[in-house]
This record gives sequence, C-alpha cells and structure tokens, in this order.
Amino acid sequence: MSDLEPIKASTLSQFEWCPIDAFIEHLKEIGDNRVESTAKSTEALKAGEALHENSFGLAVSVKSEDSGDSILEKMKAERVTAINYSDFQIQGAPDEVQVKGNSVRVADMKTTEWNGKSSYREHILPPSAFQVRIYSWMLSHVPGITVENPEVVVKQRESGSAREWFTEEIKYDREETEEKINRVLSLFENPKQLPPLRPDEDWKCKNDDHWEQFVNEVVF
Repeated sequence: MSDLEPIKASTLSQFEWCPIDAFIEHLKEIGDNRVESTAKSTEALKAGEALHENSFGLAVSVKSEDSGDSILEKMKAERVTAINYSDFQIQGAPDEVQVKGNSVRVADMKTTEWNGKSSYREHILPPSAFQVRIYSWMLSHVPGITVENPEVVVKQRESGSAREWFTEEIKYDREETEEKINRVLSLFENPKQLPPLRPDEDWKCKNDDHWEQFVNEVVF
C-alpha cells in the first residue's frame, strides 16, 4: 500500500480545466518538495466551501482501501472513500448519493458567478462533469447496483448567498470514464507529455512571467 500514490478525484477532474495546473496541484497534495504546498485560495473556493459546509484540506495520504458496500456507505455519508487503481489510490467524497432501490446516482453541487448558461456549459462544466463521472466510476465497484447518470447542481452566488440556477445530467459510461482516468494518470506519470495549452483556453491556466520557466525547470 505504501507504494501507491494518492490522488483526489477533484484534482483528476481539473485536468479538464488545465492539465499543468492539475498536475501541480497533485504535487502539492502529496508534499512534493518541488512545489510549495499552499492550497488554492479564491473567493469562489471560499464561497463553495461555506455552502458545502466542509473542506477536506490539501494534503492526501494513502488510506485503507474501501470495497463492496463500504464504498456506498461512506459515499452516502460524505466521507472520503479510497479505491486502489494501478499505481494510484483515487480518493473522493461526493456531495450526495441518491439511492432508489438498487439504483444510485451522484449529485454534486457547484457555485458560480457566471451568468451565461451556454458559456458555463462550454468552459466551466467539463471538470465538474468529469468529477461526477469519477465518483460514479467509484460507485461502480459496488456489486449488485446500477449507477445512473450523475448530476451537477449549479448555483449562482449573489451577495453571500446562492440560488438554484440549473441542474445538468451528465452521461456516464464506465468504460469511457475508465479510459479517461487511465489517460490522465498516465500523463501524470509522464508529465513531459502533458498536452500544451489550447490557444483559445489559455486564460484558464496561471499566467505570470515565470510560469513557463517554473514548469520547464522546476516541475519537469
């Protein structure tokens, strides 16, 4: 178990936002001495944590693996659940797991100050969609249950509060999700192969004068 490298589902999902940022966040979480282990701190994150009423912190360490019904029970209780996969241990705690008979569905809440639904779906939703797919994939390890398409519940922040905006059902396919997880983990093991910034999406990643030097000389 000590040879495993722990990684959060939320960090894996950030690959859909900016691959380099996701990799560096992972280095912070495991205490890699190439980066300063300081958690991201933005108004959006603070507001989200306040509405969720919990925060699981930055550092991750290998835990006892969960299996069978314990996966479902821990996820229903919003407790961090761990599944060993390849050389990694994937950990996550969804906001809600809805159970109806033998069917289960993940629902995760996100908050935003964006106003346009179409632009939100294009630019902001993909990481959240990947995250709930990962949670659903984790639940797929529970025998005898059917995992339904997960949902992302989006709320708009206004003056310190949040109101319902829309709920997006995310298509879930276990095989496709596993292929995506495999790809991301493979690139994290070979970071020099991480894809370059997409020209029309470079605003998503950190942008300062030393960023390229930091990535090339420190991380790689």
